[in-house]
Amino acid sequence: MDFEHDTNTDDSYEVEVTATDPVNLTGTTTVTIRVTDVDEDPTISGDDGPVQDENTSTATAVATFTGADDEDDNATLTWSLTGTHRNVFDIDETGATADLTFKSVQNYEALSSSIRNSGYRVTVKMPVTVKVINVEEPGTVTLSHPEARVGISITATLSDDDKPSGISWSWSLSGSTISGATRSNYTATATGTLTAIATYRDGFSATTKTATSSAYTVVPAVSAMGTATNTAPTINVPEATSVPETADVGTTVGSFSATDADGDDTFLFNLTSGSSWFELNRLTGVLTTKVALNHEQRDSYPVTVSATDSSRRTGSGRSVTISVTNVEEDPVIAEGDAILDYPEIKSGSPNTDVVFTYTATDDEDNNANLRWSLSSDAVFELSNATGANTTLSFKSAPDFEDDEFSNPATVRITVTDSASSADWRQASVNVTNVDEPGKVTGLPAQPTEGVLMTVML
Repeated sequence: MDFEHDTNTDDSYEVEVTATDPVNLTGTTTVTIRVTDVDEDPTISGDDGPVQDENTSTATAVATFTGADDEDDNATLTWSLTGTHRNVFDIDETGATADLTFKSVQNYEALSSSIRNSGYRVTVKMPVTVKVINVEEPGTVTLSHPEARVGISITATLSDDDKPSGISWSWSLSGSTISGATRSNYTATATGTLTAIATYRDGFSATTKTATSSAYTVVPAVSAMGTATNTAPTINVPEATSVPETADVGTTVGSFSATDADGDDTFLFNLTSGSSWFELNRLTGVLTTKVALNHEQRDSYPVTVSATDSSRRTGSGRSVTISVTNVEEDPVIAEGDAILDYPEIKSGSPNTDVVFTYTATDDEDNNANLRWSLSSDAVFELSNATGANTTLSFKSAPDFEDDEFSNPATVRITVTDSASSADWRQASVNVTNVDEPGKVTGLPAQPTEGVLMTVML
């Protein structure tokens, strides 16, 4: 029988009961059976083993889950995450369906071996394992100087996030393979267009890959060009020199350029200070973030960049200060959602036990203006309304036998900072029964000979 799907929607079923005696006389009565509503848990369906390519946008759902609740037609479904890796993901808060997404773009090569092999574990009231799969990314080959010169050694470097191995080299000049040139460095003996080719194995598969450098021009030796004095290049700094603290690693900060009185238009850029926080593309002069930056920890960083021309003349470096701008960030509650059992407290006993303790952090103002609140104060209370810590307790001793007590009791704990940014956690507390001794009383209280005494349990 189902309360929600009764055919005539009157929550009851009618049956006739007939009794027959030995001489076949019968009697019939009609019995009405009422079906009472029981609050049933919602059900969840969805992919419990999704996979997603690395470098996929965080706007793309890893998986979509659907909830079903006969009690209220899915109108008030609320979604939350638990599990070891819950902080890696976001999920829609309400609705009949919810999308699970990564909080940040995933890089397969940067993951630990355990995550690559087993995936992330997270629970959407059903265990879900999310795996990030490798995407074959092309390698790049760069040469140590953008313009080679006859008689001067030039070195090729292979870059590939997939951890290449078994690298072999070949070189070509003006389209023809150079015999005997099988190392990563080569000294040109003639002018032309020089290219370096790397053949190697992918570190995450058995695939053989090939990467080829851009074509670089080999110019005559200095003795063949005269002895004119060469002028070192001058660095031009970017106009914009700031980056928000929430910027992803690899975010472009600005581009450096160079000019040369000798008419050179090919340069190698050098990051001579600031390499702990930034990376510089030596060919393009584009400066990007190397690590996550935090305005509250440090709000500016000096960097110095120089340029080298095709004659290997390096100009004076120019310094610029990169400012890290502040972005209002939400406070964060350290603990996850709480689902726990709590033994009832004997009536009349003091309610001193703490249900759960919460801690929050807020980098914006060193936790000075954090405020705690509950979605409802009918059952629970908080020890502190402000500060970095608070504890959740029952307002009065919970009694398992109390028919008016809603079990389990659920409440949302929210922390808010001075800018009204907030974080929250859900607590679901199931009060369990404690076996209490019975009590026998008698009336009258004082037994008297010849007088009936009644005892009650």
